[in-house]
Amino acid sequence: MKRLMMLVILVGLMLSGCASTTSAKWCKPGATEEDLISDSRYCREKVALLRTGTQQDRWDFWSRCMKTEKGWSRCTE
Repeated sequence: MKRLMMLVILVGLMLSGCASTTSAKWCKPGATEEDLISDSRYCREKVALLRTGTQQDRWDFWSRCMKTEKGWSRCTE
């Protein structure tokens, strides 16, 4: 059940990201794709602990985690 909830949250985050800026990516100097996956997973797990709020609230929380705790920023190419 917990995995299902995390999957639902992940899909929601991905869809909300596409809706807001389709060309935006996450960048971090020197980081690899594996780093992005690992850091994203960490922040998704933190979002899963919220258990409240709207989809936008969860996206905002995840985005803040990626920026402030993991050092990523949004970039466009």
